[in-house]
Amino acid sequence: MLISSIKLNEPIKKNYPIKTDKPKFFYLKKAFFYPTFFKKIVGIVFDENKRIIKNWHYNDVLSTWSFHKCLSFSFLKYDFFINTNLLYLSNFFNKKKHIMLHDRDIVLFGAWPNIYYHKIIDFILRINFIKKHKYRRIYVPIFLKNILKSNPYKKVFSKLNINYYDYKSKITFNNLRYVSAINYYRDNKVLRNTILNLQKSVINNNKLASDKYKYSLISRKKSTRGLENEDELFSMLKRYNFKRYYFEDLSYLDQIKVCYNSKIIIGVQGSGLANMIYMKKKAHFIQLSNIYINNPQIRELAISTGLNWHDINFSHNYRRNFKGRIDILKVEKKVKSILKI
Repeated sequence: MLISSIKLNEPIKKNYPIKTDKPKFFYLKKAFFYPTFFKKIVGIVFDENKRIIKNWHYNDVLSTWSFHKCLSFSFLKYDFFINTNLLYLSNFFNKKKHIMLHDRDIVLFGAWPNIYYHKIIDFILRINFIKKHKYRRIYVPIFLKNILKSNPYKKVFSKLNINYYDYKSKITFNNLRYVSAINYYRDNKVLRNTILNLQKSVINNNKLASDKYKYSLISRKKSTRGLENEDELFSMLKRYNFKRYYFEDLSYLDQIKVCYNSKIIIGVQGSGLANMIYMKKKAHFIQLSNIYINNPQIRELAISTGLNWHDINFSHNYRRNFKGRIDILKVEKKVKSILKI
């Protein structure tokens, strides 16, 4: 069957049946990288037996779900998943490239490398984890080039030889060594130590301290996935000295400064909240979430960072675009309890 389907945005049935703490390292004599499904970024890797390699992901459940989402399109009330044969067809006219890897080279694969959240959580955390291994070259998706050359990170990773593989070519990786993702759950000491180590490195290499930020609302108003009554929410929050920030208008460094200096952050679940890993221990993080995309990863990352995590579901949840409305009084009650008013 070339196409199969499930109901649109059907949630993951299970979450994180974790068995190991540390990322795992794997080897393949040869692997084949397919970058796109027509114009969609997918980054699927096959072994010599034409099997999709999934062990760079967290576990089989999330691997299957993620690959379904990568290889899908939505129509009416359903997500339609394509057969891998259609993936081969869509990449037929892409240029071919061969990369011969050294024994001390390592490659990082991952879903959605063009999205900010995944750049931070799926790639930069992994780069920070493996930097102690002193690899000859580290290969990452081209989408990470701008952020890795930006102020927060260029000094942190200045001693690493980072190379970028593109998403315009079918790539054959020879002598491939690659590493799995870090398992995101609160009792994973490797995750906690990797976050703390990255925090320390970024703090030591950048001036972050500022009195400008204290109580912050991270806006999603310019996003397709946002809060319909955000202005009403902010009108209430201004009474408690909150300021509103649009992360898409800030540099990477300024996004981190907002999080590092804020005692309370409120935000709708989205890419910008990846910066919460730079918040100080015992700071408060209030997540406003649509029930159809309430990602448990966010909770685990917040707790691993040492934050006080709070989750408030939308009062009205829209399945199609993940927008919604929040109960303003419920948010105000939470803020007042934190401020002990």
